[in-house]
Amino acid sequence: MTEDIYKQKKEIIMLRFYSAMKAKCRRTAKARARDYAKLEAEYNGVDYEQIYNNLLQEQGL
Repeated sequence: MTEDIYKQKKEIIMLRFYSAMKAKCRRTAKARARDYAKLEAEYNGVDYEQIYNNLLQEQGL
C-alpha cells in the first residue's frame, strides 16, 4: 500500500468515525475505530489492540 492510499483510507475512516461520534452512535464509532486500528497495524506495523484501546480511551468510549 502506498502512502497516498494509506492517507486516503485513513481520512475516510476518521471522517466516518467522527460523524458517528457526533451522531452519538457508539456502535458505529467502535466499528470505525477497529477499521482505523487495522489500517494502522497493517501500514505501520504497530499493535492493533494498543491503537484500538488508545483511541477508545481518548474518545471516552
